[in-house]
Amino acid sequence: MTFSPAKVVLDVECFRQVGRVLDGIKVNDETIALDLIKKVGPRGSFTGEKHTVKNYRKEGLMADLFERRPYGKWEEDGARDSYAVATERAQDIIRNHKPTPLKPEVLSAIDDILGEAAEEKGYSDWFRNEFLPNRRR
Repeated sequence: MTFSPAKVVLDVECFRQVGRVLDGIKVNDETIALDLIKKVGPRGSFTGEKHTVKNYRKEGLMADLFERRPYGKWEEDGARDSYAVATERAQDIIRNHKPTPLKPEVLSAIDDILGEAAEEKGYSDWFRNEFLPNRRR
């Protein structure tokens, strides 16, 4: 079996984007901004409007790993693909992330669940001898 930390980082990015799509689009007087549409007009630009700036960050999801720049700029900056960026991000997480330790009662509950599964599969001796002695309590 193989495992790719970079693939996990890519998967998380995809899940974030799917989650944002599933959140849907809020439709109300504030988000529609009909008076702004009338003000800007059919050939106008919304990008400089305060309403756009304010709401874009809430409504849009800027993917961190997927390239959005023009091809020439991407190429000029080293032409790194998403997998290379994800690999770098995964290495940074592995080096620097300090997870909050689980509470002893949570660890104990996990041990109980794993112990039951090991027993069901006939691995209870291995579990007791190899896994539990290494567990910090």
